[in-house]
Amino acid sequence: MRSTPTTAAALGAAASSWLAAALAGCVIQRDEVGILELSGGGASTTALPSGDTGSAAEADDSEGDSTATAAGDDDSVYFDLGSDGGLEGECACAPHVDLIYVLSTSKELWTFDPTTLEFALVGPIPCEQQHGFDASTFSMGVGRDGRAWIQYNDGDLYTVDVNDPQTCVDPGFEPGQLDIGTFGMSFVSNDETDPCDRIYGRSANIFTNRMLAVLDPESLLFTGIAVTEHEWVELAGTGDGQLFEFINNDVLEAPLLIRLDRETGAELETLELQGVPTGGSFAFAFWGGDFYFFSGDAFGTSVSKLDWDESDGQGQAVTVVVEDAPVIVVGAGSSTCVPIGPVG
Repeated sequence: MRSTPTTAAALGAAASSWLAAALAGCVIQRDEVGILELSGGGASTTALPSGDTGSAAEADDSEGDSTATAAGDDDSVYFDLGSDGGLEGECACAPHVDLIYVLSTSKELWTFDPTTLEFALVGPIPCEQQHGFDASTFSMGVGRDGRAWIQYNDGDLYTVDVNDPQTCVDPGFEPGQLDIGTFGMSFVSNDETDPCDRIYGRSANIFTNRMLAVLDPESLLFTGIAVTEHEWVELAGTGDGQLFEFINNDVLEAPLLIRLDRETGAELETLELQGVPTGGSFAFAFWGGDFYFFSGDAFGTSVSKLDWDESDGQGQAVTVVVEDAPVIVVGAGSSTCVPIGPVG
């Protein structure tokens, strides 16, 4: 996710590490219902069309108040991480990947539960020792294995396990591949019969080449798929292999939701999103047959729901479901383990 140029400076200034300092020295424990208590004290390559698309691997070879509140009356802090998913079989779902995860300008990881419309704090992003204190968070994707891939505004990637959120890992990703720079991203399953997922990335803004690419999970090298049309883009994927992009900029009369062909980058379906705020920071994620859009400015984020599958009986309607989120959201991701169809 990103912010448009008019708000980038304000969003960067909003980033803060106060919570990381406040939690220093805490001991983390999980109880049987999936709450953390703090006590003080992979991808195959795709054939490329002609043109400037290319493989980084080939180049390398050649060279409302919706905040969940703390429980108890002591000084402990509780982080809601959703329900246990269990790990069985290839590409199975890790625990606690059944919710939408969001990334804030203050470098915190939160969950958003579409069934209750509540946000809950997972914890601060613990990557400042590796990456430095000055960089701003930019975008995020969440894999079936429970790892949140978090991007900073210099294009670098770090991972945080949502089940071990006090640990940050540098996976060794090299920024700037294929001249992509910063990018919107999402995990997408291979298809409706193969749940294994891969990261797709889409260069984010007018200063880069609008490349859609897929990331090899072993080499962490991008393979280009196509140069696409729009600027200021985020991606979202599904567990049945569909890829979508959210276009949000001040040039458009309304934001756009576009369904893409994963292999060619071709636009298969386009929907105008009347009622979704434009400009400022934005992100989106898929859950339960619907899309949730987190958009706003340097002062706040609202959440809008698109009834993509029309299961509510009102067509593909857009509804604001949270007027004022507890954080300014700059990234969002749902794993390919979340429900594909309506729930309840």
